[in-house]
Parts: sequence; C-alpha cells; structure tokens
Amino acid sequence: MKFSQALRIVHAIVKSGNVPLLEGAPGQGKTALARVVAAQLGIPTTWVPLTSMVREDFTGVPDISGEYTTFKLMDWLPQADRDGEEGILLLDELPQADEGVLNAVSRLLLERELHGYKLPKGWHMISTGNRSKDKAGCRPLPTHVRDRLVVVPLEADTDDWAAWAGQSGIDHRVVGYIRHRPDALQEFDPKAEVCPTARSWAKVSALLPHLESKDYLPAFSGVVGEGRAAEFAGFLRIFDRLIPVSQVFDDPEGCEVPTEVDVTIALVSNIAKRVTEETIGAALTYGKRLGREHSVVLVRDILSRQPDLAETRAVCEYRADNADVEIG
Repeated sequence: MKFSQALRIVHAIVKSGNVPLLEGAPGQGKTALARVVAAQLGIPTTWVPLTSMVREDFTGVPDISGEYTTFKLMDWLPQADRDGEEGILLLDELPQADEGVLNAVSRLLLERELHGYKLPKGWHMISTGNRSKDKAGCRPLPTHVRDRLVVVPLEADTDDWAAWAGQSGIDHRVVGYIRHRPDALQEFDPKAEVCPTARSWAKVSALLPHLESKDYLPAFSGVVGEGRAAEFAGFLRIFDRLIPVSQVFDDPEGCEVPTEVDVTIALVSNIAKRVTEETIGAALTYGKRLGREHSVVLVRDILSRQPDLAETRAVCEYRADNADVEIG
C-alpha cells in the first residue's frame, strides 16, 4: 500500500493498542515512516536495531552477587522518568533478528514486559522488516511472533515519495528525475551490489551539493548503480539549458513553454523549488500552460515543500478548478 495510506493505518493500529509490522523491500522507507508517526504524535522514538542485538539485550545479564540470581536489564529499555511517559519503541528489522532475540521480543510484544520490566503505559511499539522474497537476510517470522503483529505491506509510490522528499529537503533535481522516471525509485535487486531505492536516492541528494559535474557518474554509480547514475547525470545536464525561473515569474503568460517532457519536468521541479508567496500566482498561471498533468505535479511539489502556501488565493482557485484531482 502507499506510504500515505500506510501512515493512516499505522496511526489506527497504534491507537488501538496493537503493534504494526511495516513490511517492504530494503531501502523503502519503513523506518522513516515509523519516525514520521512519532513526529506526528509529538513523542520520542527509541530505535532498537534488532540485527545487532543478542538475547541477553532483552532478558538482561545474570547477577549472582546475592543469595539469589537476578537479572539486570539493559538501559536501552524506555523508562518513564528518564525517557518520558509516552513514546515509540521502534523494533527495526524484526525478521532479520536471530531466534533467541525473536523469542524474547515475542514476550515484549504480547505482554509488554520482560523479567519484571514493564513498558510504560504511554509507550507504543512499531516493528519493521524486509520481505522474505527479497532475500535480504531475513526469513519468515514464526507464527507465534507474526500472530502478535498487524502486517502493513508497503509499496513504492512516486507521488507519496515526492511529498515526503519535499518535506525532507531532498534536492529538487532528484525529485524531478524520479518524476520523469518513476520506475527508478525502487529497483531492489538482491543480486546487485548497489541498486536504486528510496534510501539511496536520499544519499544521492546529500552528495549533489558537494560534487563537481565531472564526478557525477562515478559518485552516483556507487549509490544507485552505473545505469541509473548515467541516466541521472544526463538529466542534470538539462538544468543547464532551462529558461530562468525569473522569466516564468515575470511573464507567465508569454514565457516560452518547453515541448520535451524531460525538460518540462525539470522546469517544474525548478519552479517548485523557488516559488514564494509573491510568485505563486504567476507559477500556477504558467503551470496551466504546461498541461494539466504537469500543473498538478507542480502544485503538489510546491505544497510538499511549502505547505503554508495552501491557503493562498492562487492555490485555492486552482483547487476549485480541479476539484476532481487530489492535490495534497
């Protein structure tokens, strides 16, 4: 299911007192979604990387200093007086955990306690995991563990990813490329050393400001693979021949309109990056000249970056004229 729908469903699962398992391909944004839930609820997250933990991290270590053996629990477990009365315990990469850890986690999932420790009442649990079919080091969960979870399958979706990217500061050129080639967003291949995923495109975005153009191909090849790196480097060259966005804002009715799809998409991402409250009217006027599909993308990308512009007159009029389309 789409990220936006999964977000709503995870909220409902958490509020009902159940534990969701966000399941999807590697690099798809499962952990990021869990953090978004916590941010929307205004509560902290305690991240638990299960693949780097052992059974004793849950059961505690034995203390034989007294007459009876007791267990000292690890300090990563949330404490209300230290970590707050509410929060999200994020059990990351659950299907990749070893058997001992899974057995310990199952008790925490079912009873919310471990050897005398009790998860604070206001704390919720969210788990994540890769799909077994992706052969990414995970295996099918035992029935007694899976029965304690509500599975939320995630699928890559360009519009949802672009909305997240706008809110997360992902470079507008990366967003433009994914708009142009949506199939490049998620191409996980367990046999490939590197491949495009939502996570790897975020890495590309972080690299961009620090690279010279001559280094694009070798740098990006190590993140998304040589084929997509070459294609993205070519897409970046389009930005060198775009009309200045200032011309769009100064003369939205008479400014040149590109005829090539890739150039149009690049220009839309450029406009969305640079629009302000003063220029939003001109941007949408020009956007209408690009055709409905591109104008809708323009409005969505603008609002993902600057949600405050949703109440401007230009956007309100656009919504009214396009009431049959979900703008965001």
